[in-house]
Amino acid sequence: MPVLTKQTSGSDPLEEAFEAYQAAMSPLPSAGLTPEQVIAWRETEEGKQLTGWIQNKFEKTRDARQKEERQWNINLAFYNGNQWIRPYSNGTPNSGLLGTPQSGSNRTRNTFNRIKPVVRTEMSKFIAQKPGASVIPATDEDDDILAAQAGAQAWESVSATAHLDEEYRNAIFWMVITGTGFIRTVWESDKIDSNNPDIPGCIDYSSVKPYELFFADLNIKDLQKQPFIIHSYAKSTEWLQQKYEEVLKGASGTNVSQTTGKLNPSCKQSTIEEASYASPKTGGQDSKSYDSNLLTEIWIKPGFCPYLKQGGVITLIDDIVVGVVNDGLPYDHDEYPFVKFGHIETERFYHDSIITDLIDLQRDYNSLRSQIAESRKKMGKPQILAPKGAISASKMTNEIGLVIEYKMGMQPPTPMALQNLPQYILSEIDYILRDIEDISGQHEVSKGQTPPGVTAATAISYLQESDDAYQLPSFKNVEAGFGRVAKQTLMLLVQYWTVEHVIKVVGKEDAFSSELLSGADLKRGTDVRIEPGSSLPQSKAARQAFIMDLMTNNFVPPEEGLDMLEIGGTQKLMDILKNDKRQAQRENIKFKRITPDALIQYQMAFSQQVQGAIDPDTGQELKAPLIIPVHDYDNHEVHIMEHDRFRKTQEFEALPAEIQALVQQHVQQHVQMMQAKMLEQAMSQIPTDGTTPGVDGTVGGEEAPAFPESGGNIPPEDPTMNPGSEV
Repeated sequence: MPVLTKQTSGSDPLEEAFEAYQAAMSPLPSAGLTPEQVIAWRETEEGKQLTGWIQNKFEKTRDARQKEERQWNINLAFYNGNQWIRPYSNGTPNSGLLGTPQSGSNRTRNTFNRIKPVVRTEMSKFIAQKPGASVIPATDEDDDILAAQAGAQAWESVSATAHLDEEYRNAIFWMVITGTGFIRTVWESDKIDSNNPDIPGCIDYSSVKPYELFFADLNIKDLQKQPFIIHSYAKSTEWLQQKYEEVLKGASGTNVSQTTGKLNPSCKQSTIEEASYASPKTGGQDSKSYDSNLLTEIWIKPGFCPYLKQGGVITLIDDIVVGVVNDGLPYDHDEYPFVKFGHIETERFYHDSIITDLIDLQRDYNSLRSQIAESRKKMGKPQILAPKGAISASKMTNEIGLVIEYKMGMQPPTPMALQNLPQYILSEIDYILRDIEDISGQHEVSKGQTPPGVTAATAISYLQESDDAYQLPSFKNVEAGFGRVAKQTLMLLVQYWTVEHVIKVVGKEDAFSSELLSGADLKRGTDVRIEPGSSLPQSKAARQAFIMDLMTNNFVPPEEGLDMLEIGGTQKLMDILKNDKRQAQRENIKFKRITPDALIQYQMAFSQQVQGAIDPDTGQELKAPLIIPVHDYDNHEVHIMEHDRFRKTQEFEALPAEIQALVQQHVQQHVQMMQAKMLEQAMSQIPTDGTTPGVDGTVGGEEAPAFPESGGNIPPEDPTMNPGSEV
């Protein structure tokens, strides 16, 4: 359970940081009741009524989604290859438990998992392109533009540091398996940000399994419109005992000792029910025991609970209340910290999975393949017809060259005539595979193959886009969910970054920079928009062909084109080509960090050092050299290009006039040195013997052809080039 604190303005930042550190060491949310208050509150009539209300809602929400949960179990089992399972017939049809019925001793059960390739391809499409997020300024004022720019940088830095990509992949996995995935975005005061090790607290992302979340009304599709959300999951008994040791003292509960306050393990599985279906070997039963207890958090919106009218968060271990936040939801964005990623649309809260429609086809496919395998075994070891008593059946084996002895006077044993499988059974397999492709929307082009007769690149690209467009509603859902995660992240930073934090950003063209930002810098830059279609997968081969065309036609410089191609093994080459560009980008970062005061101090220090010295070239007093110097070994053309790009950005426009003038002087010195170098090269080509380069009788070191009409090496004047001459 994260430490939930609401920050207030007007206090000293150092005091707030110290209070946050103290809160991180506390086992309870500092915005809620203290341990002593929780102990007293849960014994009151109001506390007991609220506890009973929560337990009642938990039972109802768990029963309401049994149908969906049973389907999740089947989907998960089929993905993991346990494809001969059936629901238990133990008198409880909605138990959700599955088992594998026994088969005859001579029956073949082969499993050819066609579900897993579909799931892997489905996941690859969703994680191939991460949705692109951008922050929109509140107005067109400079402060709001800077806030939006700071928000974009903070989002990139925090999402990378907190490993959002990994949790996003996990959420997509559950979305494909069950139809719905979730990401939880909270502020953890007891964790440390690697970029700011001296400041307690950081953003924490976690993928939440759909088994662990329970919702009030499954007819409400929007998660944020749910009256309450229950997050229930198993945690280690030892971990819970250590974290909530103080508040467990004197607790009265089913699984706690009233004298010692020690918890007794109550969960028999490591997580939730799906643990038994994650492996094809368990068959729906998991006998392994774990030392864990059920930790339950219920997030309640205002006005939905008669015992918590303002809303809040209640935390329980089994049936023991260990945390209370009773003054509303703890975050300023007033939203649940959960975001839903839905796959196939339904009329209810939970979305559907493509596996649901493939299960019957997978069963038929396994059955047909097993039937063919049985027929193959019978052909290899046919049944024998023999008169009773003619042979000893126990001596009949599959040994090669076996001599079969039979009684004289009886018919010799003969193989039983077998019939080949009907052709329609073999054809049925092809029909099933085509149905799987059509239902999943994954045809040959999605698997790197082309249909017969299709060779044109445009046609292949069109077929690939058609397969991707089949899932367009799912991509829209993913983009919407990703945008909400980004917005909640920025809102949490505004709330909790009361002191400046270091963010590390790798910008365009690998330009690295570190910035100092606080929540106040982001306050008017939290409106996040997701670029439509940015999550759709793109053909890498088609993109590379397009980039090659741009390079061939000189629309893109070769070094930039190689970077855009994203070909493995070119990193060393790109490092060499980008050396000058990165040097110029580092200078741009230095310009952004120079303040007018620092510039004045630099100039004053130089004046005191030279004490009115005169420049012998100009005869004027020496001026301070540029604070960021220009070197003779610089690639002036590249530097000018990168500095000009910087001067076209909003960051440059927001710089003080003195710094803008400094950049202008720096660029002008690059121009002067480049012109001087070009002039020097031109002068070096002028021969010292008075002849003119290129017309001195030699071409490339050889004697040039003579023009007899002119009497020398210079061609005669072309009269067509002089309008005043006669033709």
